Amino acid sequence: MVVDGVVASLVNASDKGVGFKVMCKDLGDTFRVFLPMEKVKGEQLLNMGDLVKVDFNKFFPSGNEVRMEVKSVTLDNGNK
Repeated sequence: MVVDGVVASLVNASDKGVGFKVMCKDLGDTFRVFLPMEKVKGEQLLNMGDLVKVDFNKFFPSGNEVRMEVKSVTLDNGNK
C-alpha cells in the first residue's frame, strides 16, 4: 500500500539503517519507520518536512506504539 506522508522528525542514519517518523494525513497518525541498511535507497537524504510516498506492507506493535513495516520511502516530486 502506498500513502502520502511528511517526514515528521530528523532522519537518523547509522550503520544499522535509517529511522525517522512519518506523518500520514490519510491514516490520521504519525508512525515511526526503520529501514535496515540493506533496504536503504536514499532515505538517509530526506529532511524534516519533505513530502514523501510511503510504500509499506503492514502495521505492527512495538512497545506502546504502532510502527509501519516499510518497503521504501521516496521523495514526492509532485508528478502525476
